[in-house]
Amino acid sequence: MNKKVTDDERDIIHAAQYMPTADDIAAIRSRNSKERSYAVLYSAAHEELLLKLFGDIPDYSDPRFEDLWDEVLGNDPEDVFDFCLRKGVDVFDADGKPVPSWRDIAVILLALDKGILDVVS
Repeated sequence: MNKKVTDDERDIIHAAQYMPTADDIAAIRSRNSKERSYAVLYSAAHEELLLKLFGDIPDYSDPRFEDLWDEVLGNDPEDVFDFCLRKGVDVFDADGKPVPSWRDIAVILLALDKGILDVVS
């Protein structure tokens, strides 16, 4: 049976659809062949998702982002998931688990909300 999609649901971006593919991960690995640490791959995969989703990567060295990170990390994850959904981004994959970079997505959405970041899709 097909589920009827409501007008509200048409406006929701599903972050899982923007996750790096196996080919993307292979390309990341080849770019980072000298540094194959998990941290490098994890970081690069997050950047890939943010680029696909928002078309930009924020400058996390900007001190204003530290406050945004504190805000995201200080809130209950359920509240952060709800915030992201209210802002139009579903951060869950098909299995009902949050995508690995859900906190990054929340920080960007907060930055957009507060006028710190301005991205055009």
